[in-house]
Amino acid sequence: MAGYYAWGSFKTVVPLRKSEGYRGDWLGLRTLDESKKLLTLTYAGDHLAFTAEFWEAKILPHLGP
Repeated sequence: MAGYYAWGSFKTVVPLRKSEGYRGDWLGLRTLDESKKLLTLTYAGDHLAFTAEFWEAKILPHLGP
């Protein structure tokens, strides 16, 4: 499940839909989610170590032609 570290913590992860930013719609994530326009992907591993295969199959198709 997508989530973020709680403010001031590097151990406690808050699920996306329970985060302050989502609930307050700071970036429009809640609006996108409620209109079924938010796509969440998961990746097993370090968030800075996406494989080329993951990037090409899951990310690039959403960035346009």
